[in-house]
Amino acid sequence: MSARGPKRVVLNSHRLFRDISPQIVRELELEALEMTPSDPELYATIQRGNHRIILTDRLTDEYAREARRQGFPALVLGTVIQHLSQEGLIVRPRLPGGRPSIPGIPQRHNVFPLTAIAANADYLITENPAWHSRSDTIGQHGPIVVTPRAFIEREATRGNR
Repeated sequence: MSARGPKRVVLNSHRLFRDISPQIVRELELEALEMTPSDPELYATIQRGNHRIILTDRLTDEYAREARRQGFPALVLGTVIQHLSQEGLIVRPRLPGGRPSIPGIPQRHNVFPLTAIAANADYLITENPAWHSRSDTIGQHGPIVVTPRAFIEREATRGNR
């Protein structure tokens, strides 16, 4: 985990779809889509701090699966990821192969906390109660589990020092 400077973050699907994507859709003026962000400050905080969103093949697969399940347009998902890459906001770490498991972290959607741990993320940004209830277990391996609002507040505080 980095003490200062840009942070490495893992976003769960809903944060990518509901907080980041609407801002990018607006930025790219994709008028065919009406999307309102749940927390419009999350994307701005990531940009302002020059933070990096961790993206792996497994995360991309999970985002695509969840996009289909939620009715989120696959084309928009690809456009969002491409835009984030072009803006230099994505990092694609090389992680060890296999399917790791950590005691106390259930299998369902574990790609988010396991990637955050393996990629040395500073934060796992989620509102999923399953990960917040296991924040101590996840935190023992490095990442801090936070809501978008907590991330924004933490990073605003750091920026004022």
